[in-house]
Amino acid sequence: MSYFEKAKEGEEVICKIYGVGEIVMVCPDCKYAIMVSFEDGTDIPYTLEGVPALDGHDEQTLFYPKDM
Repeated sequence: MSYFEKAKEGEEVICKIYGVGEIVMVCPDCKYAIMVSFEDGTDIPYTLEGVPALDGHDEQTLFYPKDM
């Protein structure tokens, strides 16, 4: 089971890089299945495992607040 397998739009999340954000799109059939919008206006796609679509990042950086 993937960490964000049951992710829903509107849920708050926290990224180790960008801070607090909100899931704005979920597309489980896509490689980058989650789009997160952060407080500074940055939008970053993530895998269901919480790995961002950023060069040099291959580990989970996105979490639910309760797990931080």
